[in-house]
Amino acid sequence: KVPEGVEILLQAKTEPGNLKGTQIAPSVQATYSNYMQVHYGAPTKYLDLFLENNELIDKGTLQSEQGTRFLSKYNRNISTFINQNKIKYLDDENWKWVAITDLFKLMDHDYLINTDSRSVLVCSDWNKLTKNSVFEMTTNKDSFKTKLKDSYEFESSIENNTCDDHLIQLNLSRKKLAFSIEKVPLKTLDEWNVNNKEISKEGMFSVKSFNIDVVGREVPKWSQPLIHSSYEGNVILYCQMINGILHFLCSHSLEIGFSEYVQFGPSVQLLNKVDQLDTALDIEDINVKRILEYRQSDEGGRFYQSIVNYQLKEILLETPVFVDLNKYSWMTLKQIKYLLKTKGNFTNEFRSVLSLILKFI
Repeated sequence: KVPEGVEILLQAKTEPGNLKGTQIAPSVQATYSNYMQVHYGAPTKYLDLFLENNELIDKGTLQSEQGTRFLSKYNRNISTFINQNKIKYLDDENWKWVAITDLFKLMDHDYLINTDSRSVLVCSDWNKLTKNSVFEMTTNKDSFKTKLKDSYEFESSIENNTCDDHLIQLNLSRKKLAFSIEKVPLKTLDEWNVNNKEISKEGMFSVKSFNIDVVGREVPKWSQPLIHSSYEGNVILYCQMINGILHFLCSHSLEIGFSEYVQFGPSVQLLNKVDQLDTALDIEDINVKRILEYRQSDEGGRFYQSIVNYQLKEILLETPVFVDLNKYSWMTLKQIKYLLKTKGNFTNEFRSVLSLILKFI
């Protein structure tokens, strides 16, 4: 922290799959093989800020990547506060100290703040990110910011809707929808096209191989596969005032890549052309107010210009929208923040769309 408030060390990171090339990334964003220099690349800059006696200062939380694309892939999300004298100067123009209030203003800008930055910020202690109270009160008691503040401070106003209740329902979904995974030869995959250029399926996605040459990376040249979807995905997180408290509608998202089988996801997640909208969530636009929205190309070290549109919407109906509570959970922000502390509770897409509310902090 500095007298004016919190500053955050960000890097301008160029990834081969990013739309528009460079996006704002966390202080450190590296795979295990990169920071362990398995490929004989340069040391990962500023990794030492998170180490003490060569061990992580704060182990943070493990959070999933896209479960529709990756098998049991989790990233460690860590934020740590350091003495401002610990870095006397930055040795690369790609890193910069930025006031966190300025960063939050950009949360709804397209193709700017990458997925990993959003996830780390969402999983951080919000009380430490602002010199004021979180969602500081405004003069307008009916403002969306005031609704967020109440939701952040209070438990659910719905009967039998505690964090324990949510976890019970999630575990029931996990038991009911549990599955097994078997590796099979590519040539035996039904409806998948496999050739020398790509592995693809109509209405789903493709995996293509790329030769990459990027200046300023730990390894300047390499080859790797990237995942591409020609269909623009759509993610919506609905919220609604229920008994005087703002609640967020979280789905129970079954994804093949989750070791837990099911995690809490956004209200709507349509990532492939073949995905179908739950008819229960086909809400008329006249009853919904769009709060914030942004487009993002998924993390460019894994994906090639795969675009998703993220939207935060408030349902204006006075009576709660009926949903199957075996498939959905209504949560306050306080409950969400508590459950975010545990590995595998919330999907990557949920964390990405939830990051929009940081604009109000």
